[in-house]
Amino acid sequence: MKILLAVCLLSPTPALAQAAIEAAAVKQLSGLENTYPAWSPDGTKIVFESTRDGPDADIFLMNADGTGVIQLTRNEVSDSTPAFTPDGRYIVWASEQDGNLDIFRMRADGSEPLNLSRHPGADGHPKVSADGRRIWFNSNRSSDPASFARGVMDREHNHEIYSMSLDGGDVRRVTELPDWDTYAAISPDGRQLLWRRVTPTGGRSESGRNSEVFWMDLASGEMRNVTSHQAFDGWPAWSPDGKRIAFASNRAGADFEAFDIYVANADGSNPVRVSFGSGESGSGSWTKPMFSADGKRILCTRSLGRSVDIFIIQLRSGACAAL
Repeated sequence: MKILLAVCLLSPTPALAQAAIEAAAVKQLSGLENTYPAWSPDGTKIVFESTRDGPDADIFLMNADGTGVIQLTRNEVSDSTPAFTPDGRYIVWASEQDGNLDIFRMRADGSEPLNLSRHPGADGHPKVSADGRRIWFNSNRSSDPASFARGVMDREHNHEIYSMSLDGGDVRRVTELPDWDTYAAISPDGRQLLWRRVTPTGGRSESGRNSEVFWMDLASGEMRNVTSHQAFDGWPAWSPDGKRIAFASNRAGADFEAFDIYVANADGSNPVRVSFGSGESGSGSWTKPMFSADGKRILCTRSLGRSVDIFIIQLRSGACAAL
C-alpha cells in the first residue's frame, strides 16, 4: 500500500490560497485500473468500477481502507459510474447489458438488478438526491435517434441533465442547452444543481471548446458559470453542508491532460488546490472528487500512465472549512 502525504491549510485570501497548500494525507487504496469511486452513506464502503476482471468494466465494492474487495456485476459489457442511495440499500449505475447504456439499480450486495431507464439513447452518471427520491443523470436522448448507433461520444450528440424517480418513472428534463451537459450533482437540500457543461468557445484545447462547472437554482432556473476559466473544469461535487464544492481542473499546469482537485466556496470563489498532479513529473492526473459525509476527506482517482487508482485526500482539521 503506497502512502503519499499532503496538507490542505487555510488561507485568509484567494491570492495566498495556492501557496498555503503544503502537503494532505493521501492514501492509495488500489493498484489496478479502478475509477468512479463513491462512498457508502456511512463511509465504511466504497463502490467503484474496474476492469480488473477483463476488458469491460464491472462494479466492485470494498471497505474504505481498500480491503475486502467483492465483485457485484459480471457482464460482458461495460458497467460504470456507480453511486449509493442515501439509505445504503441500493446502488445505481450505468450498464450496457440490455444493448445500450441505461441506468440500473441493484441491492448493495449486487442482487436484484433492474433496468430503470430503458431508452435507446445513452443514459449515464447517475446520482441519487439526499432524500433518496430521485436519480439525476445525463442522457443524449434529445439527439436525433439515427445518431445513437454512432456511440455515446459522438460530437454531434446533445447531452442534457434529467431526473427520474427511484423506480425509473416520472422522467424530467432539467437542462435545455446546446452541446454536452453531463455529470450532475444535486445539492444536499435538493434545491441547487451542479453539472459539467461543454461550451463551444473560450477553452485552450485544440478544438477551442471548453468545459466549465455550472450552477442552477432549480426553483427559478437561474444559471451561472461558477468556474469561468480557460482551463477544463469538471466532475463537480457538493460538500455535505452545501457550503463548498469540489471539482477537477487542469488550470495549474501546461499539460492539458493533467488535472487536480480543487475545493471552493459554493459560488466557485476562492478555489484551493488539494492535489498535486499538474506540471509535476510522475504525480498523475486527479479527477472525480467526492466529499465524505463529515466533509473531512475527498475520495478521488489518480491517472498515471495507463493506471487509474483510487485515493483518499485527507483534509486536516479545519482545512478548507472556511473557504
